[in-house]
Amino acid sequence: MTSTELRDTGLEEKPVRTESSNAWWILSGVVMFIGTLVLLVAFFVEVPYFANLPGPAFRTDEFVTIPGQETTESSGDLYLLTVLRESVTLVGYVQASFDDRITLIPREVILPEGRTSEDKKRADQQMMEDSQQVAIAVALERTGYEVSFASDGVEVGEVSPGSAAEGVMQEGDVIIAFENEPVFFSGDLVSRIQERAVGDVVEFTIERGEEILDLKVTLGAREPGDPTPIVGVTIFTVGSRFDFPIEVLIESQNIGGPSAGLMFSIEIINQLSPVDVTSGHRIAGTGTIDSDGSVGPIGGIRQKVFGALNAGADLMLVPEANFEDAVAALEGHDTELKLVSVATIDDALQAMATFGGWSVESLSNGTR
Repeated sequence: MTSTELRDTGLEEKPVRTESSNAWWILSGVVMFIGTLVLLVAFFVEVPYFANLPGPAFRTDEFVTIPGQETTESSGDLYLLTVLRESVTLVGYVQASFDDRITLIPREVILPEGRTSEDKKRADQQMMEDSQQVAIAVALERTGYEVSFASDGVEVGEVSPGSAAEGVMQEGDVIIAFENEPVFFSGDLVSRIQERAVGDVVEFTIERGEEILDLKVTLGAREPGDPTPIVGVTIFTVGSRFDFPIEVLIESQNIGGPSAGLMFSIEIINQLSPVDVTSGHRIAGTGTIDSDGSVGPIGGIRQKVFGALNAGADLMLVPEANFEDAVAALEGHDTELKLVSVATIDDALQAMATFGGWSVESLSNGTR
């Protein structure tokens, strides 16, 4: 009987790759590629939205100086509030949807067709400059100084395609009246428009070349469901002229828009009056300021409420038109922050006086 010897040859037996295993490797590679692509899209590709986030709160005394005048030292702080605006990726969009501090805004609302980020920045800077001058005028009047001011009107810059103003207004039109009331500054006009409602028909008196025209515009919305009325044009004050009896300097530090007007006025009043309007408290606020002292609505109120919270504010001054949304922003948050609705700078000063235990009458000793 013969026997068969089995010997260890030292050679490893290689597995044979079948068609099914080849298919598995190919499928795994495809899945990994798609997964990587999805992650890249989710984390790096922007969606057509901007996110409004709470920005830092800035002490207003860091912006305002009054050379050559005796000023009052504060035992507390006044803060202006800001909003950060960022582009959003898909992941950021999902995260923001679950964060009550963040508001998502369609990109076309902020940058309509034909408008660039630089265009928006220039318009915001112009509105900031206009609001500073008006804030100074209002503050000086409240502290007993005589002030005079005028302008050549408010000029129309770009007209957004598809907006309420398209086909009605033209670039270069100068608005001299709104609803038969004179218009001197861009901030005043914005505030008056925002006191109206979407769908209202309003009248503008404009200069177009040598002609004076009365134009009717049906106010539109920023986006479907947004109650904020807009015309759909960029505007800026032309030929503004102020006669101030003293020098007041405001450094905007690259912050744009008109919404710091109220707090600039209050800071100037605080420095010039014999009263410390803070009474040792941290007081934050926001709102445009008109030449008659009216406080106008602003954007990003939810973010500014959280900015006030982050700053440890005791009191926040809120434009009357934004008050309901400000209160809603605080729902579910345990805080001692007190919100006060103000329609005018006089309302704001009275609210601060009541909160701090001082008298508004003590701000000025009559005309200077």
